Amino acid sequence: MIDLTIVICTYNRAFFLEKCLNSLLEQTQPSVKFSLIVVNNNSTDSTCHIISSFATKFSNFMFLFAATQGLSHARNAALGIVKTKWVAFLDDDAVAKKNWVDVIFSTIKNDDFDVFGGVYTAWHVLRERPQWFIESWESNIGVAKEYSRLFGGYPSGGNCVYKTDLVREHGGFPVGLGMSGKKVAYGEETKLIDKIRRNGGRVGFVPAMIINHCVLEHKYSLAWRIKRKFALGRDEFYIWPGCKFKKMLKAGSCLVFHAFITPWKSFFKFFWLSNYYWQNMILDIFEPLAYCCGNIFGLCIKTDCFD
Repeated sequence: MIDLTIVICTYNRAFFLEKCLNSLLEQTQPSVKFSLIVVNNNSTDSTCHIISSFATKFSNFMFLFAATQGLSHARNAALGIVKTKWVAFLDDDAVAKKNWVDVIFSTIKNDDFDVFGGVYTAWHVLRERPQWFIESWESNIGVAKEYSRLFGGYPSGGNCVYKTDLVREHGGFPVGLGMSGKKVAYGEETKLIDKIRRNGGRVGFVPAMIINHCVLEHKYSLAWRIKRKFALGRDEFYIWPGCKFKKMLKAGSCLVFHAFITPWKSFFKFFWLSNYYWQNMILDIFEPLAYCCGNIFGLCIKTDCFD
């Protein structure tokens, strides 16, 4: 009996999708042990060709086209056809370690968690890592050091496994959150997992469940990293509702602090630390400001659809 379905939602990443699917063919567990659903979310590149070329290589393969743009829409579409007790979501620009499925099966057998995620490491496949680029920006190795239940914090959504019925009972992934085409947005997994945990769900971290996650070219851009911080700040207030006045006051105070204090600290580090580059100084100054501005922006627009 098959207890696990792996879902890969993809949008214009044919090059990486091929590598991702190959990593699932190379698992220590044969593909007959799991189902695979690949969701094409309006790709305009050669994604359809890649999907077709792999369709006969897996024992239990399903293809789905999701016309409504957005990662949450694509994931929810896949949930509509999942027939197994467990569902795993794997990012289309990642490759799974050869024992990834084996670790998932072992964790399911232990019955310690209702939701669990693992490690993602920075995969610099497109170019050499710049000296100023801090590895932890694109890795979660430091989240937890051992197999454990998470009473705070959240596993990575691109390397995460859920009890299928539990996801459905909690309404699936909130469609107002998450990546959508070229729009940078976050929080859909966090919102869902937060709901599950509040209702008694056991959330876990499994360090042996490892994927290598590609650092895409745009992620080496200072502008993108600042834009990312703005999106994180904005989406934080979609995830956790609360008193808008208090949150606005806090965001405003933080903005003033970072506008006047952070630049001086960054200038000091730039002149005194040998491994601190001008790119790090720019990010240290502008990322906190972008995050605070994102906070304020998120508080100023209607958020009913995210509750």
